[in-house]
Amino acid sequence: MFELTTTYSLWWLLPIVSISAMFSALLYFKNNKDDFPNWLRILLFSIRFIIFTTLGVFLLSPMLKSWKTEVEKPIIVVAIDNSQSMIMVGDSNSCATDNKVLISDIIEGLKDKFAVDIFAFGSEVRPSYRPDFKDKYTDFSQCILEIKNKYQYRNIGAMVVVTDGIINRGSNYIYSASGLPFPVYTIGVGDSITHADLSITRVLYNNKVFIDNIFPIEVNVMAKNRKNTDVKVSLYQDNKLISSTIKKVYSDNQLLKALFKVKAKESGLHSYRVVVNSFENEVNTINNVKVVNIDIVGDKKKVIMLYAAPSPDIAALKQVFENSEEFEVENKFIKDFKGHLKDYNLVIFYQFPYANRESFNLVKQAKNDGIPFLITLGTKTDVNYFNSLKLGVNLRAKENYILESTAILNKDFSDFIITKTIKEQIAEFPPLFVPFGQYTYSNYFKPIVYQKLGSVGTRYPLIGISEQNAYRNAFIFGEGLWKWRLMDFQRNKRHKVFDNFIMKLIRYISINKSFRKFDIQYHRRVNQTEPIEFFATFLNDNYEKVNDAEIQMIIRNANGEEFPFAFSKYGEGFKLNAGQFPQGIYSFVAKLNYNGKYFESKGDFVVDAIQLEAVNLQANFNDLRLLSSKTGGAFYTATTKDKLTNDLLNRNDIVDVQKQYLKFKELIKIPWIWFVIIFLIALEWFLRKQMGSY
Repeated sequence: MFELTTTYSLWWLLPIVSISAMFSALLYFKNNKDDFPNWLRILLFSIRFIIFTTLGVFLLSPMLKSWKTEVEKPIIVVAIDNSQSMIMVGDSNSCATDNKVLISDIIEGLKDKFAVDIFAFGSEVRPSYRPDFKDKYTDFSQCILEIKNKYQYRNIGAMVVVTDGIINRGSNYIYSASGLPFPVYTIGVGDSITHADLSITRVLYNNKVFIDNIFPIEVNVMAKNRKNTDVKVSLYQDNKLISSTIKKVYSDNQLLKALFKVKAKESGLHSYRVVVNSFENEVNTINNVKVVNIDIVGDKKKVIMLYAAPSPDIAALKQVFENSEEFEVENKFIKDFKGHLKDYNLVIFYQFPYANRESFNLVKQAKNDGIPFLITLGTKTDVNYFNSLKLGVNLRAKENYILESTAILNKDFSDFIITKTIKEQIAEFPPLFVPFGQYTYSNYFKPIVYQKLGSVGTRYPLIGISEQNAYRNAFIFGEGLWKWRLMDFQRNKRHKVFDNFIMKLIRYISINKSFRKFDIQYHRRVNQTEPIEFFATFLNDNYEKVNDAEIQMIIRNANGEEFPFAFSKYGEGFKLNAGQFPQGIYSFVAKLNYNGKYFESKGDFVVDAIQLEAVNLQANFNDLRLLSSKTGGAFYTATTKDKLTNDLLNRNDIVDVQKQYLKFKELIKIPWIWFVIIFLIALEWFLRKQMGSY
């Protein structure tokens, strides 16, 4: 049933009809030039009246209102575990085929009566995805939450989950499923029998150690059903046996710990392989081996932080270094500092220079000696002394005039990688107190973060770096960093975002090297699920960034296999996403060709393995039963899948839903009305033409 409605009052129809009739009458009854018969005058009057009236009605924005009824089938969501453990018991190809046949049979049995939506879950949730069982970990809680949000207002009848119940990431999925408005039916696959097994559950080690130091590697081994047996644990470095130990098992389920103490003899990246000897007929031997990669480096770099007055910022900066394996920091009141800056690898000048020659001379000495430094400005900084240092930044400021400034990230900055979390959160950090004035800087100064004064974004730097010849320095033009660190903890329950950002800044300026025109930035340690990305910059003879060169890279694994890549342009530099690599240590050589000249950059990186799926292959059916019981569903195995189909088809509460909603359609958008108007205009013109008029 249709109903006509308009945006404006229907009383407007009276003047529209009147005006249309008046103009039509004036045209055909008051115009004596055309000698038309009366029947033709009436016909032409009627045609013109209909045209005028219809166009006038369109001005009222008329719409046809109608009720539309739709019947929505109940939706059955089929969630499939796409993790590696689904095919690790027995022959993987056979397991994959059996699982796919099981899933296909379930869908075929349900699709006639229900709308079936398919999801795969594991390391991520993928809708309409056919499983390949390659995900390296399983997060089921994420899947539940995503489906709960996606189908909040839909007619979802039930959720069917095909999984082995081996969950190793995310929160407790039984808790996540609380309050679901639909039942969850689970189908358990895999082997739930407790087999005798030896598995390395955890290896504790430091990613980075220092040469000539002795460092520990602790191995945790779980022994199941191996009472009164011996377990041999061995440690290999670069495939050479370093040490081994034998542990006695006294119970059916016992956690064994083996501690190895290793001396770091040679710098560089080294692989250490932990092996637990397998026993006869052991079902799962994948979890008997674990490889870790350790970076052996030289001594820690020494950092001195100098200040003239106490501040919570000093404590915040010092805490950044507390867990660092690269730097050791000491704080000194400027009057107590009797040492030499040359004894340190990096200096932090807090609110330097003050209104005295002593602080000015220290910064000048660091600059002249090529010692990298981080300098912060604040209420104690003497701006005139600062400008006279000629550090690449000049500030015309009123004395002691301080404003609050929040942060805007410089999207064009690419000298080192800024994490996604910093990009998302830095604009929400509390404001810093900055010296107010006009900032100017040279072409070798690069802002990382700009100032935002109130609601006005500026091009004044809040955080930046300078790079001149072989030396890099960093600048923070404000005080109040402790509030950033506190905000980080409030939002993320730890200080990782703030600490990582400051540490990246420190690492970048602390690199003591001869100046290189061709430079590559990258993460030296990633895991198997992360792509390895490279960012490159190149400077011409005028030390200007250019990106009209070609860069070719060859990545080699430990076996000497080569993988060629080419960089693409990215901003003022270059970028390469080389994708994911298997676990291991890799080296690379990048070659740049610019105007016939070749430049080379070398490096290495390590890819850590993720072996969560292989640690435990015993299917966990008990939790699946509990999940189904709490949500009103039921648990099945692959052999009883037909019962699942029958149970769903016979449920009286999974029914079609009839939905009614209002539908509005504007008359002006109905094509046939315009065809009628055009036809009437053409008919009027034709009749007038036939009678010798226009």
